[in-house]
Amino acid sequence: MTETALACPEVVRGDPILLVARTEDGLVVACGGSHSEGTDWVAVKVEPLLERDSTLQEALAIEGGQFAERDAVGTTWRQSNLEEPEPDVIACHHVLQGSAPVLLVCHDALGWQFLCGEPHEGDPPEASVVGLNHLLGQDPSLESITDLEEGFEAERPSTEGEWSRAPFEP
Repeated sequence: MTETALACPEVVRGDPILLVARTEDGLVVACGGSHSEGTDWVAVKVEPLLERDSTLQEALAIEGGQFAERDAVGTTWRQSNLEEPEPDVIACHHVLQGSAPVLLVCHDALGWQFLCGEPHEGDPPEASVVGLNHLLGQDPSLESITDLEEGFEAERPSTEGEWSRAPFEP
């Protein structure tokens, strides 16, 4: 029996698949963009999608109640449970624009901050709220710091360096 999935119109037209979910209604594949309530989802066979993107097989290994997403074709699939919301974090614009890597992570009572460690202009400095998975997609090595306890910070000298953890001092 051939597996089928509900696909967003963009995937049906050939756009890359960036999100796969196994819901109680079945398998869903999507482009990762937002879709309105009136979007016409289409039942498609999975086999042609696998021919189009062989890495999709990795995402299809998810179990019911899980989803897999990636930022672009060629990047790593990240898996999560549908019920667990992705945490929002603050990231400096150097990190978001890709002009500097994350070298400093702070986890305080207000949440997470992913910073480059360089001085920033402006008061307050330019930063944005972004989903944690977006940063993990840019730099999978950040996964090793997601267990940082509240009240601590972690710093590394470069992306190849080891993280050092210490209590956060504002």
